[in-house]
Amino acid sequence: MIGGLVGLLLGPLTAIDYDPSPAAGAAVVVGLAVWLGAMAVDAWRRGIDLEALRSRYWPAETIETTKETIEWLREQRPLGRKS
Repeated sequence: MIGGLVGLLLGPLTAIDYDPSPAAGAAVVVGLAVWLGAMAVDAWRRGIDLEALRSRYWPAETIETTKETIEWLREQRPLGRKS
């Protein structure tokens, strides 16, 4: 019974003679769907750590370096009245 249902579902997919372009498109869609499902299962099992994401993608070192550069520039050429 189960074999018949699987054959009924997979039979039309294997009987179609795909050209390379539609077959590649179908493969990409199936691959993305599997990847999305795997990511959803991973997020469900482990949860989402927002603090880890923030620390990973927030450019803290770049921000600090920029602040230091601005301070250095202000020391080198202070803003004031032009004579």
